[in-house]
Amino acid sequence: MVRRAVAVVLVVALIVGAGYLAWRTLTGGSGAERVAQTFVDDWERGAYADMWALLTPASQEEIGSADLAGAYQEAARTATLTELQAGELSEEDDVVTVPIGVDTEAFGDLSGAVALPVEEERIVWSPELVFPDLAKGETLTRDTTAPKRAAVLDRRGETLIEGDADARETVLGDLAGTVGEPSGGLKDDLYKRGFPEDQLAGISGLELMFEKQIAGTPGGELRAGERILATSEPQEAEAVRTTLDLDLYNAAGLALGDRLGGVAVIDTREGGVVALAGDALTSAQPPGSTFKVVTAAAALESGVAKPSTEYPVAGFATIDGFKLKNAHDGELCGGSFVNSFAQSCNSVFGPVGAEIGAERLVEVAERFGVNQEPSVFGETMSTVPAASEFTSDLDVGVTAIGQGQLLMTPLALASIGQTIANGGKRLAPRFDPEATEPKAERAVSRKVAGQVGEMMEAVVTEGTGGLAAVPGVKVAGKTGTAEVGLSSEDDDDEIKDHAWFLAYAPANKPKLAVAVFIANAGFGGDVAAPVASEVLQAGLGVSSAE
Repeated sequence: MVRRAVAVVLVVALIVGAGYLAWRTLTGGSGAERVAQTFVDDWERGAYADMWALLTPASQEEIGSADLAGAYQEAARTATLTELQAGELSEEDDVVTVPIGVDTEAFGDLSGAVALPVEEERIVWSPELVFPDLAKGETLTRDTTAPKRAAVLDRRGETLIEGDADARETVLGDLAGTVGEPSGGLKDDLYKRGFPEDQLAGISGLELMFEKQIAGTPGGELRAGERILATSEPQEAEAVRTTLDLDLYNAAGLALGDRLGGVAVIDTREGGVVALAGDALTSAQPPGSTFKVVTAAAALESGVAKPSTEYPVAGFATIDGFKLKNAHDGELCGGSFVNSFAQSCNSVFGPVGAEIGAERLVEVAERFGVNQEPSVFGETMSTVPAASEFTSDLDVGVTAIGQGQLLMTPLALASIGQTIANGGKRLAPRFDPEATEPKAERAVSRKVAGQVGEMMEAVVTEGTGGLAAVPGVKVAGKTGTAEVGLSSEDDDDEIKDHAWFLAYAPANKPKLAVAVFIANAGFGGDVAAPVASEVLQAGLGVSSAE
């Protein structure tokens, strides 16, 4: 873009109308050229109110500021304009001609000109000035079609979703999402990109997450009245790879079966979501003692505890007059901090949480992704109350063992496992391997992550998570059993707890982090741990017979 160099030295207040034009006069050149240059400068930056201020009083009577803006914006939408560049202008008989180049998404790069009539250093405006090469009485229109929708693949190139927009086929379940009639911002965005107004688009799941990559580029004709200004052919996008692994996706679904819950698997080195099953994205529930991973990290970081710190062997702890029991109605446990973690002692971690305090516990949880906007579209946010909302040590102690108002999705819990496995650096979960490499955010130091990791290994080798073991592979894990107060009439009103398990493996060189949630199923070590083992075996290529 060639622009006339100008020098402006002045101090101005906010001025409109004649005063505004007087300021422009100081820039040099003829009055007509100056106002035309200013008009196209404002057009380039989308300053429509400033453009309107340059019109003659008669033109301003004919079109208001808002309507002028709407006319230019609609022309830009119709042409799929992405950038506008003005060239060297020329003047003849009070008409300033300005060459205009426009970059469009659907029709490529176009060039033309606008002829700006100038009267007493004001623009005499008419509707054809909204786009280059429009003649008086012509309207800018288009007729476009969309290409075939591209396929979605797993990370190895296996087809996950394919077919025309109105007849998509998938080997995935609800995760694939649906293609339908868009609305709101998505519908407007599609039109701006050149798609027909009745275009179908991804409205949920992977179809929505990868909409821009798989929709392709529409093509057709851009017209000025009956004249064709530009033509283009629809361009189909290339098939898009995801971070998913179809084999592991199937294995996770089989391991979960028809039980209500969710399974999430994350690549510990890159943060990619490798597999999901059930309600791993949307079901936010109390995570039970799996949250002790975060509590342990906070305790070690703050100096409240060391791995060797000794605690009384007890069946409960009293906080604010309330007896906080261990599992199995107050089973005795305690000893070292490592053993208390491996045996999941509420009698230890409740008071430890209270000593850590609400402010630090919440801060560390947020570093692990809690209270953060999910990086995966459609995931429910995992939340913990603000520190100011805790009213007692008991509130903090209950949260420290994964109860209270703490809510997490299986994917968010798997992300916590990924963070510990990755030396304390968190990578926001993602499905797109081609997306900009996510910045690793340090949640805790490598030393603290290593200590927590060793404690998680003890859970599987000598604690409550033995059923998560994988033959020939070191597994780090944590059981969770969340009391939710639901009961079953068939079992004499026995409370049915949520079963959780968090794991990563191999513990010495992590590849996969897994979180398992099974609703109202009992103890996490009994129910969820075997599912985690089955998924890890499938993901690591280990046979249960080994």
